[in-house]
Amino acid sequence: MASKKKQKKAAAPIQNKALKNAIAALKTGADEEKFKTFLKEAMKSKLLVPVIFSSEFKPDATGKVRIDSNTRVSFIMVNTTNGKSFLPAFTDFEEAKKLKVSQEGNLQYVVRTLKEYENMLEDPRNTAEGIVINPMNENMVLPKPLVLALIKGQDIANIQIRTPQQKAEEQAQPQPQPQAPVPGAVPPGMQAVYSEPRIYPTALVNAVYEYCCGKEGLSRVWMRQQLAGGQVAFAFVVETDKPDPELLQGIHDAAAPLAKEVPVVVMSYSEKIEEAVVQGTVPLYDRELEF
Repeated sequence: MASKKKQKKAAAPIQNKALKNAIAALKTGADEEKFKTFLKEAMKSKLLVPVIFSSEFKPDATGKVRIDSNTRVSFIMVNTTNGKSFLPAFTDFEEAKKLKVSQEGNLQYVVRTLKEYENMLEDPRNTAEGIVINPMNENMVLPKPLVLALIKGQDIANIQIRTPQQKAEEQAQPQPQPQAPVPGAVPPGMQAVYSEPRIYPTALVNAVYEYCCGKEGLSRVWMRQQLAGGQVAFAFVVETDKPDPELLQGIHDAAAPLAKEVPVVVMSYSEKIEEAVVQGTVPLYDRELEF
């Protein structure tokens, strides 16, 4: 008697109900716990990612898809009105089909987790400034530094989020007299090297980002690791509409308590600083990307 062949069970469709519930909860009123729940679910989820293959392909007799070695694969990006680019990802096919793709080629949707974006986001040739989940609907933006921090194991519990009520209470408190920021200039004759921080200080970054949001006259802020004379420091480059020492001071004061005794230096943006320090990196804060 011939043995019966077991039929291969079809893969379940991508749904991500828990992630969609977390997004819906955020939309009813954001707070710290809701945002952390959203991040946890985003990290666990399998997302649909649109890609373009340069050639068509079909399953063979066994149902397997074989892609020719000459086939090129390109990830689709979505752009903001000011030219910023993000990698789109979708919770389910209903959301995915809302994106209208005009790029020529064989459009397919691959399944990816956020962890699988690490190499792409760290590639200097990649221009994406982060990932956006369901860009045609909820538009949940995850900036590249946050995604990489989560991928590298940063504890979500350490991410500090302040609700609008907490911000208002903090602003109502008497403010301490400002102290002069540590100068950003390196002593004469000493060379400084700038790079991404080896350990990404998520709590510090979020405190600086929260300070920056809505600040009039503040355009962009970059964060780099500075190494000079064997001394490591967190360096912030600040672009403002006009010179404003108080904004530089505010960024220093937001960062210093969370720097764990690492010096914090703050410097004003210039073309020279752009070349020597910023080096084409994505800003920690960009006024054009507030959401």
